[in-house]
Amino acid sequence: MNENSLEARVLLCDPNNLISSPIFDSFHKRFGGEKPLSTDELGKDGADINSFHYGNVEFTLVRDIKHIKKIMSDKPSPYYSFIAYEIEQLKKEGSPGIVAYVRKKDFFLPQIAVGSGLNGDLAGHCSRAGILYFAESSEDILQEIRVIFREPHTLSNLTLIKIGGSGFDFDRQNKQELNLEHICQILSGIHQERGTTRKTRKVNRIIVTAGAGQYGEIVKDQMAKYGHIEEVKNRYPQTMAEALQANLKFIQPYFGGRATLLTTGAFYHIDKNSTSRSIPLIGTAPHYIMVKDQISLGDSDTHTIALAEFYGASRVILIKRTDGIYNFDPYRGFIFDGARNDCADLSKWLKTQQDNNNARRSIVTINDLLDEKISREGTGIDGRADGSTGHIIEDSALRYMSGCSHVKEVLVVHISPGELFYPIGNSRYKHVITGDEVYIDPLRGWKSILEKNLLNAFNGIANSKIVRE
Repeated sequence: MNENSLEARVLLCDPNNLISSPIFDSFHKRFGGEKPLSTDELGKDGADINSFHYGNVEFTLVRDIKHIKKIMSDKPSPYYSFIAYEIEQLKKEGSPGIVAYVRKKDFFLPQIAVGSGLNGDLAGHCSRAGILYFAESSEDILQEIRVIFREPHTLSNLTLIKIGGSGFDFDRQNKQELNLEHICQILSGIHQERGTTRKTRKVNRIIVTAGAGQYGEIVKDQMAKYGHIEEVKNRYPQTMAEALQANLKFIQPYFGGRATLLTTGAFYHIDKNSTSRSIPLIGTAPHYIMVKDQISLGDSDTHTIALAEFYGASRVILIKRTDGIYNFDPYRGFIFDGARNDCADLSKWLKTQQDNNNARRSIVTINDLLDEKISREGTGIDGRADGSTGHIIEDSALRYMSGCSHVKEVLVVHISPGELFYPIGNSRYKHVITGDEVYIDPLRGWKSILEKNLLNAFNGIANSKIVRE
């Protein structure tokens, strides 16, 4: 079977073939392909672990729950799309620990208990260990599978917003500006706008994601240094998921009650009605999309593009610590002065940019970035190249976007547009690289420019944008 046509990987713990048939049937109804597999074709005396493809779904049949931990430990996360346990397997000694291990190894992996005989005590043990779904009848199984594997659908007039990790870094570093709060307030205002007539009363639908930021860097650094320890490696998916969720939880109050925080497993709550009422905040693409498209949990840009594609958005806006895409990092030569919240040595910054003839690009293609026609090397706090690569947007996100049918462009907006300007007198400022001059109303300050830039981006206007070709 072509791996690219794979829709799902299913772990099925069902030693006596009591629940396999309705599960095969439900996946057939959801994804199509060949006729549903019959348990008569499996036999009851097969190997302890038996993997096979049926249609565009890969099934791994496990005869004993004790094998689950070994299977999961041998695979990267996310790898499996769904795991189902026949209820009697969950009554075995040690089964809650196995379920908990699965949750730790793949935080978002949907686990379901199937069968009759579920009592309050068992349900409690299962829930605390990590099982969130329960089904007794064939109809229950199909209903849950249709929720967990909900089909992609288009939401009209939708824009995906990602607040990048550099935006969170700026907010933490700068002790005076409230730009992160301003951005959330501006987005709330855009979402609440409605036309004055029935024909113009369209909803500005918005979904917000976030980079892992400094939380994520700590998790990644720990994994890089201590990944040889089994427990650190096993906890990595959960801790990375928690880092993404923490940043979204962090900004939720800034939306003034107009944003809803969702876990990845609850992606199916994002629909026409819910996005009309509020702005969903969600960390990653649906779990089964992660598996199907092989998206790493740490690739937050790719998750944003995948969510945009899943819900039919043509435009993605990245809020970052840059106002566009340059030949090289516009912060090369910039040393932050924490006392003044400004550049410590403006002349050095200007000289570094001018001596190397930096310039901003208005339109860049995916290939321009992937073929390294533009430098994406990062800059350290000392203003020098730090050796980090893949800035602006992850390579994996660019490759994902190249295969999208809905996502057409990615626009870049600076979280603090004034940071790349310096004062030249009379409330006028000059851009460090482009030389553009701008007048800033002393009463409104740079907040008015931030609002203008965001509103423009919703209409496809920005200093720089990434297009497919």
